[in-house]
Amino acid sequence: MKLTIKKIVTLTTSVALAGTLALSPLSASETPTIEDTGFSDIYATSFLTQSYSIPIMVTGLAVVAAGGAVFTTMTAGTGAPAALAGVGALASSIGGNVPGAYMIGLSTVGGFFGGNAIVGAAILNGAAAAIIATTGGSVVSASIAGTAYLVDGFNYLKKKETKELAYLTTLKLSTEMGSKSTQDSVTRITKLESEIMSLARDISQKEKELAIATQNLSVLQAGIAKRAINIYTIAYDIRGMLLEQKNRVAQLQSLKTSQVEALERILEGATHRQEDILSLSLIAWNEHRYDLFQRAISKLIPAEVADTSFYHYLRALSAIAEGDLEQADRELSEAMLAGPYALEPVILRAVLLGENFEINEHRLNELAFFAQNHFDIDEYNTNLKLPSLYFRLASIYFQNEQYDKAKGYFKKAHSELGILQRSDLIGRTGLGDQDLSHLILANIANADYMLGNIEDADALIQDITRRMEKKEKAAIMGIYEGSFHE
Repeated sequence: MKLTIKKIVTLTTSVALAGTLALSPLSASETPTIEDTGFSDIYATSFLTQSYSIPIMVTGLAVVAAGGAVFTTMTAGTGAPAALAGVGALASSIGGNVPGAYMIGLSTVGGFFGGNAIVGAAILNGAAAAIIATTGGSVVSASIAGTAYLVDGFNYLKKKETKELAYLTTLKLSTEMGSKSTQDSVTRITKLESEIMSLARDISQKEKELAIATQNLSVLQAGIAKRAINIYTIAYDIRGMLLEQKNRVAQLQSLKTSQVEALERILEGATHRQEDILSLSLIAWNEHRYDLFQRAISKLIPAEVADTSFYHYLRALSAIAEGDLEQADRELSEAMLAGPYALEPVILRAVLLGENFEINEHRLNELAFFAQNHFDIDEYNTNLKLPSLYFRLASIYFQNEQYDKAKGYFKKAHSELGILQRSDLIGRTGLGDQDLSHLILANIANADYMLGNIEDADALIQDITRRMEKKEKAAIMGIYEGSFHE
């Protein structure tokens, strides 16, 4: 990708951007440079790929946050991961209340994200970043951080053994950057990841079919032999799919490892393959090789182009990995100035500022104002939309017990949804996807509950769930504060 896009923009003056223009200027030199340094380059879009809806991964989203259901352990062995009190019943409900339903419930979560029940437990544990050890106040407050992570993709957790931070933010890989071999490898990585996730969904469905078929098997029923053969066939299919998934996971990990090693060789060889360095650095970050990522980013030299938004975003991540949050904030400000249309720097900056809420509250509001005036989905192909930012801001206010302002941002998030996502009437015709709408409305009810508007909160929850099936209703009730009080 050699096209250099220059943009002329007028930025709204923002306190959140003040004092951030002191970074060393970019300069062209004889050193090879990289031209594709904007979000519009890496997250390339076209008329055919423009989207005016919010494609959030919310299948089972409420399940992940249900009842503050963060699992206390992740094991690499066999058996069900341990869960907090009350979670088992909910997971079993999700799994259909059949033998083995608890594990099926976990697999439903883990399978959607490309794994099994153990992966499901890891996601749940990581989603709330191990902050669920709440002894008072709101039962669901900590779990809201988990749903925010699944809505916007930004979070981190501490490794239990080393206490090091592991960042859950995943960078989108570029299949059109670097040498032919790099492009081919990245294309293969993205294809394998898609195949693994698809297999995980299929396995999860087959496991549920097996559990239901086993429950319904009775020696007193006619056709028991046929039923038994069906059970054997399903089990055989699952075995084959698991083996296929295992092989693809091995291929994927081997390919990722080879590309990380390729990046190490490039950096050690002191070559200036800028596009390869940029492309492979994204894999290094996703593999939690922060040391290698930092070395790679330090080697990048952008050309004299107007849009260096993605470059500064990567430098911000490098600073975060180093623990220099002040530098990260400056880099994110630069990213916003260079590419005001992009939402990723704004949301990541909100996450960082939220760590010191009392000092930074006014800056969080500035970010919302900035994004509202400058975000442009037509500029690049991102899964993020304004509801993503508003949901994150609402979660920060909720965690800091500012329930009225949290409710305001939840309502802004809901108002930004498209009609296909907000209308239950349209949903009953089979069109659209109302999962995110239900999640946001449930959190509006949570805010009302914490404000003492219990009748309003209960009424809203009843309205959300009145046409839901049993499992859907259980998931929504599991994230409602009123479910935990008499």
